[in-house]
Amino acid sequence: LVCAFEWGRLGKLPSVKWLKTDPPKVNFLTDREVQRLLATQAQEMWSVMTLLALRTGMRIGEILALHWDEVDFRESQICVCHSLCNGKVASPKNNQIRYIDMTPGLREQLDEWKRAAEGQHGLVFKSRTTGGPLSRDTALIALHQACERVGVRKVGRHSLRHTFATQLTAKGVPIRT
Repeated sequence: LVCAFEWGRLGKLPSVKWLKTDPPKVNFLTDREVQRLLATQAQEMWSVMTLLALRTGMRIGEILALHWDEVDFRESQICVCHSLCNGKVASPKNNQIRYIDMTPGLREQLDEWKRAAEGQHGLVFKSRTTGGPLSRDTALIALHQACERVGVRKVGRHSLRHTFATQLTAKGVPIRT
């Protein structure tokens, strides 16, 4: 409606009263669940991808679109400038490019993954069959299998983002940071 009003297609912006609903439940892993999930991942790619989500709070689309040239090992930073959405690479949510500092453990794991991965360029996580980006479904199935294997309740990839934020706020970091 706001857009139609701004374009002159709507003479007056109507008043809209929002429906009252309960706030959504935020699903996140406990510290113990995080340790179990990270300690026993079977395939290294999924382990590195899970660690990346848990230590940066990156969205799954941003992780699936991440290229090696966006990982700066010298500065220990990741530039989030792409996201995979509906099978296409686009700008990240809100069109905001951001830089995320890597923890020493994440930096070490990504460095090892880079040395082990075929090809030092292109996507950080790619399909073994096509060489292109992994699908969201493939990443979700791998996470569910890992949860089942270690006896952690099933969570979605976005829960790893919530876990990251919850762990930071528990340590006194302001949520906006």
